[in-house]
Amino acid sequence: MTRVGGWVARGAAGFAGLALWLDVARAFAGRGRPAEWWLSFYGAPWAAAAWTLAAAALLTAFSLWPTAPEWRRRATLSVLAVGAAVAVWDGVSFYRVLASGTVRSSWPVPLSVFVAVGLLLLFRSVHRGVPAALEGRTARVAYVSGFAGTAIVLAVGQMVCFGATDYRRDADAVVVLGARVYADGTPSLALADRVRTASRLMLEKRAPLLIVSGGPGDGGAHETDAMRTLAIEMGVPASAIVVDRDGIDTDHTADDTARILHQRLPASDARPTVLAVSHGYHLPRVKLALEGAGLTAYTVPAKETRTLVRLPLYMAREVIAFWAYTLRTTLPRVTEVRPPPESRGPRRSGSS
Repeated sequence: MTRVGGWVARGAAGFAGLALWLDVARAFAGRGRPAEWWLSFYGAPWAAAAWTLAAAALLTAFSLWPTAPEWRRRATLSVLAVGAAVAVWDGVSFYRVLASGTVRSSWPVPLSVFVAVGLLLLFRSVHRGVPAALEGRTARVAYVSGFAGTAIVLAVGQMVCFGATDYRRDADAVVVLGARVYADGTPSLALADRVRTASRLMLEKRAPLLIVSGGPGDGGAHETDAMRTLAIEMGVPASAIVVDRDGIDTDHTADDTARILHQRLPASDARPTVLAVSHGYHLPRVKLALEGAGLTAYTVPAKETRTLVRLPLYMAREVIAFWAYTLRTTLPRVTEVRPPPESRGPRRSGSS
């Protein structure tokens, strides 16, 4: 291992450890399960919890103190090997499910393959040991590059892999998230694509209810007016549409959807299920928000008429939004400060 490569590996391990600690904190807060975004332990939550805790501690230790006693080195290698094996099995399972037709995907490689590669690269770094000392600016740049690069790769990987996968199935409701509407009431192409996809789910009788959620658009227009009109034009009965005019962002949509379904569905211990429709780059955070609000969410990417012109910008912004949301939701909800609906202006096409 080169000296620079060693510092890059330490930075990557540092962010991976931080992400796993956030998973642990979210699990304790009741907002998710350990490692659920990176690995699947197939109905063994105790195994997921044990692996996540061990990996978080050992990767953090390797990042900060790479010179380790032999027992820690062996433990780190063991945890990385187990994680890589689980990730490979996840990849095999993905292709089995894909072949069965249970899910669809426009992207041929699951995130678990990239997770396996990343864990194996860290395994190699730990196995080869610490390179000769490297100090000063070069070391700092290498460490930050590994840290930031891992954050970007994990978030973009979710957008590209998870966001391209269609998990449609029967549910209690379909919820479609808003995007830009023009002053004359015409929906942007991004908004129209989302609503058309959601409407097709309704016409397939996947759910009895369509929730259109959005905020103010250009001029005096409102996103939900355009969304409702287009859904009706697509053949969705007006009586099956519920309008959420306060869905100014992903958080508000999630909370409002949970409130609507808890009001409309009979009391039950089961979590309401929703099919969430948005653009692929947005869907990882949508799922986080909906499940954090107490729903079981399955995501369906909007069928795009064409690729969004500003997609690279939206994805770059979503990297920050994804990790900011993950960090914020590890804190008690009573500390959250969110703007009221009237404080939010119209958004750009494709933004959410």
